[in-house]
Amino acid sequence: MTPTEAASAIDETPVTTAQSWSVLAPGKQTVPLVFASPHSGDVYPPEFVAASRLDPVALRRSEDAFVDRLFATAADLGAPLLRAHFPRAYVDPNREPFELDPAMFDGPLPD
Repeated sequence: MTPTEAASAIDETPVTTAQSWSVLAPGKQTVPLVFASPHSGDVYPPEFVAASRLDPVALRRSEDAFVDRLFATAADLGAPLLRAHFPRAYVDPNREPFELDPAMFDGPLPD
């Protein structure tokens, strides 16, 4: 698979609340660390892809692709890994409400 084919291969599996994130937990946590990969999610809701003005390659460019795979062995070393399955282009869990661009919405944003 070429990089372009990989970038355009969007998983449009419906994501439920239970599937939007996961934790790879060690048998016993032995270090005071939690690894997180909040931007490597690649499960795109079909209605989001259909409504997007961006093509699949452009959508995938916002991912920190494969970071969750790079840190997948954290559990083997005694630390949990929290992984997001939803893409950053859909929801960015590291943004404060005041960082939202009001021009992106039809009405005023709540306080």
